[in-house]
Amino acid sequence: MVEAAIYNRKYTRLFFQADDDIKCICSFTDSKDEKVTANVMNISEGGICLTINRDEIISISKNDELFLLSLTEKTLTLFDTEIRMIVRWVMDNKFFKNIELGCQFLDPPDNITEQIRSLVEDRGE
Repeated sequence: MVEAAIYNRKYTRLFFQADDDIKCICSFTDSKDEKVTANVMNISEGGICLTINRDEIISISKNDELFLLSLTEKTLTLFDTEIRMIVRWVMDNKFFKNIELGCQFLDPPDNITEQIRSLVEDRGE
């Protein structure tokens, strides 16, 4: 079953470990006033998987829209261009301190798509 999911993916994903310290800043509003920091689990040209501490957000649901404002690795900014995203799935287990989100990028700028493609190619297996 897992193999089928891998082969059905349009884009190759790059997975991160906790010590990679890949983080992003997201906003759940158009005003960008309410920001939250999330850990990045994986990324591809098509989207991103995030974990967010449940204490930092009130609620999040499938099909909610949010904005990726920046992506960082330790102290290095990988990009800081706003990307509109839609939540495609939410894994919210009350026994875990984090909520996991699968988000699809909506019309990302071409230069960001290229940056993500290069990141995946350079660091992928």
